[in-house]
Amino acid sequence: MSAQRTATTPGNDVVALLIRQHQLIRELCDEVAAAPPAGRHEPFQRLLRLMAVHEAVEEEIVHPYVRRRIAGAAAVVKDRLEEERDAKEILVRLDSMGTDAAEFMPHFEQFRATVIAHAQSEESSEFAELREQARPSLRRAMAAAAKVATALAPTHPHPGVESASKNILVGTPLAMIDRARDLIREAVPPRAASVLNGAGQKATTDESAANKQVIRRLSEAFNRADEIAMRDLLAAGFVAHGMPPGVPGDADGWVRLARQVKAGLPDQVTTIDDMLAEGDRVAMRFTGRGTHTGELFGVQPSNRTVSVTALEIYRLSGGKVAEYWTQMDLSELLGPPGPGS
Repeated sequence: MSAQRTATTPGNDVVALLIRQHQLIRELCDEVAAAPPAGRHEPFQRLLRLMAVHEAVEEEIVHPYVRRRIAGAAAVVKDRLEEERDAKEILVRLDSMGTDAAEFMPHFEQFRATVIAHAQSEESSEFAELREQARPSLRRAMAAAAKVATALAPTHPHPGVESASKNILVGTPLAMIDRARDLIREAVPPRAASVLNGAGQKATTDESAANKQVIRRLSEAFNRADEIAMRDLLAAGFVAHGMPPGVPGDADGWVRLARQVKAGLPDQVTTIDDMLAEGDRVAMRFTGRGTHTGELFGVQPSNRTVSVTALEIYRLSGGKVAEYWTQMDLSELLGPPGPGS
């Protein structure tokens, strides 16, 4: 009987849940690959929703714990994040081209190979460490939070759940991931959240964790060029320093900049490389990578994949962003155009 109580399942252990999702992702990839062009859309949408939930669980639960709690694991997490960024970029391209496009399957096979290799790396590194280091009670709490979002990503058509998932996990792949993150954040028990965020030592740590969450949400809203979400997170009188020429340093300028970046790099995927918080300040270093298909900062489209890196500092007041400073590296964007451009 004790063996039954300690057995791990996708219902009581986040590692078992994620490994099961890896299996389901492989099965859905096989289903998409085997379908005729006219029949690919429906299984591909189920794959998109499952990928969104899976990535959100890893980004909100697994990576923070492993990075903070396991010695020497930061480099491992960095490698996994880079693999995830590559997979997201391909997924965005697949979604934009449509499942009946002639070039869909070659890109899809690239995506499938990338995802399978990534899953194998995770299971042998991060997941093994998480299972070894995290208490069963914590893994159980993580699984409970993950299941809230997982319920909206059925791998087979299901009348009730399918309609709910279509209403909640909608839009582009990145928008689906953002929504899944929100669901997970809302579902993580406070005690488990304090462990994931490294809190529990001083009240100021809770404030820092909350401020970091605000900046993550603002970054996600910026990537979507979501004006409503951005304005909701910017304080009255918001001031931005270091904006590009011609862009005002206020909330209107922030929204305008987001739209410019979205138009210039429509498939951009942003990775937060570092985030530190102290008091009312949050510092973030990020890398954005996308295809330069629209004019951006006065540079004509080059159709090249470019990276933009930046170091940003935010000052928060009352749970909103009051002031912002940035230093960007646009050297790849401003570099020589590709052939034929």
